[in-house]
Amino acid sequence: MTGEGFIWTQAGGRVNLNDYATSVGVNTQGVTMSLPLAISEDGKKIAGIGMNSASQTVAFYLQLPDEILATNEIVKNKINASVYPNPVKDILYIKGAGKIEKAEVYNMVGQKVISLNSVQDKVDVASLSKGNYVLQIFVKGEVSQSYKFIKE
Repeated sequence: MTGEGFIWTQAGGRVNLNDYATSVGVNTQGVTMSLPLAISEDGKKIAGIGMNSASQTVAFYLQLPDEILATNEIVKNKINASVYPNPVKDILYIKGAGKIEKAEVYNMVGQKVISLNSVQDKVDVASLSKGNYVLQIFVKGEVSQSYKFIKE
């Protein structure tokens, strides 16, 4: 399993999840957190899949200290958009996002498989294999939002 788990912070932008956890004093116990799958509403609890030092796939649960993230940091930059159809065959449409500056599609191991600098209101995903993906859109001002979708 390869990929990079990451967290978005107001101060540093996109930061490697292991680096972030270490910087706030969390012992990762040698686990490389490569695929975060769930995050609590307040952003302080993250669960997912990673690799231990013996290269075995393991689950991880990360609980960040209370003083690290403020709930207003997480909520204030939310984009109220939707993506459809889901599942999708060829074209994934984005509704209500405003002016999208760029879009990125990641597979479920965190690898970037599509990167677009010019996006109107749709993303061509016809070249992707069947499976689950995450679309991350960036709107003016470096605000980003992620959406899960299924490619048929």
